[in-house]
Amino acid sequence: MKLMLRVLLVASCLDAVGLCSAQSQIAANYRFCPSATKHQSYVQVAGSLHGQDTLFATFTFYQFLFSSNIVTKPFTTNGGLTWQHSCPDTIIEVRSDRAARPAIGLDGRFLMGYTTTFGYTSPAMLAVRSTDLGYSWMTSANLTTSPDATALDITEDNAMSSPTAGHAYATWTHYTSGSTPATIRLRRTTDRGVTWLATQQLSSFGSSTFSNGSNVRTGPDGEVYVCWIEQSVSSPYASRSVGLARSTDGGANWTATNNAYACNGIGGTLTSKGNISLYDYPKMAVDRSGSARYGRIYIVTPEKNLSPAGADPDIVLRYSTNGGVSWSSGVRVNQDPLSNGKTQFSPSIAVDGSGRLFVLYYDDRNTSTDSCEVYLSCSTDGGATWRDLPASDHRYKPARISNSTYEGTSIAATGNHVIACWTDNSTGTYQAWYARVAISAIMSAREMLAMGGFLLEQNYPNPFNPTTEIRYHLPALSVQSGQAGMSEVRHVSLKVYDVLGREVATLVNDAKSAGTYSVQWNAEGFSSGVYFYQLRSGTFSATKRMLIMK
Repeated sequence: MKLMLRVLLVASCLDAVGLCSAQSQIAANYRFCPSATKHQSYVQVAGSLHGQDTLFATFTFYQFLFSSNIVTKPFTTNGGLTWQHSCPDTIIEVRSDRAARPAIGLDGRFLMGYTTTFGYTSPAMLAVRSTDLGYSWMTSANLTTSPDATALDITEDNAMSSPTAGHAYATWTHYTSGSTPATIRLRRTTDRGVTWLATQQLSSFGSSTFSNGSNVRTGPDGEVYVCWIEQSVSSPYASRSVGLARSTDGGANWTATNNAYACNGIGGTLTSKGNISLYDYPKMAVDRSGSARYGRIYIVTPEKNLSPAGADPDIVLRYSTNGGVSWSSGVRVNQDPLSNGKTQFSPSIAVDGSGRLFVLYYDDRNTSTDSCEVYLSCSTDGGATWRDLPASDHRYKPARISNSTYEGTSIAATGNHVIACWTDNSTGTYQAWYARVAISAIMSAREMLAMGGFLLEQNYPNPFNPTTEIRYHLPALSVQSGQAGMSEVRHVSLKVYDVLGREVATLVNDAKSAGTYSVQWNAEGFSSGVYFYQLRSGTFSATKRMLIMK
């Protein structure tokens, strides 16, 4: 059955100074594909390049837990306001202990990697592509067929200015049969996923550690970065360092190290959370925004007992300003008291079109030891300082759903929102959840303007009858792009929609220079009810809710 999930944000975004605390407004939470009996796991979300409204998500929908598990593939073309997909979806069968990975290409193509045994004698890692928003998929490329391959990741260089735009990269862990040592492998395509070049080995064998859990991302000028963890060969296989491979020629040649910097991970079993299995793989994002930190690489990991982490698991961020040659000291992301007996785990990270950082993770600072919720942290200064906000509007008690599935988070930025995704069992069954969080609920208007970003303010008064004022701010194009000498005029539209998504009024449709603007809307003749107003300029869009009350 084809479902359209319509998200009506039922509360206005706050932009008072000092928000992002437990008292800040929490965005409404939704399930992609509600099911009372079928577990879901491994949710992932991928965005287009900064500000574009198309996002593509995947998660595993367990039909019979260990067989006939399928990938459900919701997508949105309006920045997460509505999502489209089928439940449970056209069957692409996957292994229960493997995640599918989504990516969006330069021209809006969808790319997906997944592992299956359907039609293969050994597990096969496949890459498929779609040119129609995932309604149909082109012939799979077999990346590798091996029972020793796991932890697949995939991405595409979708920056129009990149010399390797349209190149895509898939990475995975390859174990040595019958023994512990493992390395990170990569394949790449230079023709937008039609054909894939030969496998390359990125990491080297270590005497006391093995490589696992790779994450691949691209830079603004054709750079490719792959990070992973080096785990101890002895149980509980704790992470000892983060490895990094970097290429400046689209993946043809690589410089790699198994020890970019030291870490102390928390992988294994989390006994306080129902003995769930736990990844401590690194997650990476690269600033391609044109901001002052253009090109900076960020990596987050869950760690403990190694500064700045305390005696309990914390989320730690490090960054590189020189293409991964050297790394900053760590910064503790979560802002609860140090070594307070609370646990943070399973982080994901995104950078938006203004260079703002967002990290999503599980957190039990406000719950009992056996439970947790989901938190979102934001930084406007390159990770130097952070403020935290609950992303989930509910709590849950983790429990294993099999011997080989994991909790996980994923995050993407779009316009002036971030899409936070995770799985939890708060309904009694593990489900894939999402929240569309307004950046203005995390940052003050003053901070957003200081960063030179777009800003769409809440209309005033609200509710109203029949007239209201809407204010918006447009940044200088040279600030937005990081390039001086550009034309300072861009096309701007401000339109009003009803709850069915129908355009009912156009308030602005003109070329505008940088500055702050105000427009009045007279709703005489319109019925009482909820309406949405949307500001668009180039790839930027922001939408807010207003209420006519007569």
